[in-house]
Amino acid sequence: MKDAGATPESEWRKIKQTYLMLEEWFEDRTLYHMVGFLVSQDIAIKDIQTQSQNCMKSEFEQSLRQVIFERVVAQKPLCHSDEEAVRMDVEDCLATLIYGSKGRLVTAALLLFNVATLLENR
Repeated sequence: MKDAGATPESEWRKIKQTYLMLEEWFEDRTLYHMVGFLVSQDIAIKDIQTQSQNCMKSEFEQSLRQVIFERVVAQKPLCHSDEEAVRMDVEDCLATLIYGSKGRLVTAALLLFNVATLLENR
């Protein structure tokens, strides 16, 4: 839908801002892989872009971790202060996975392990 008061200059500015945002994500190794993972899980770039607005880069990265955790590991918020609880949530998630099942959770978990391995190896 076109904005009623949109000018060519304002539309070009939006295009440039989107390009710069995508370029920043591309150049940041962690953001690149986390955004790529979320896109592979059918989360729209527009939704990720909305999530990135009005927050610092570290907050944005943390919010991506939250979405990934809720989507793959547990349908509850990620509790960063309780490492043992996170470990238990991951163990519970992995214990319920059945290789060869038709659900996307196995594929998502394997892809997430690949992403985590890539990010661990600088």
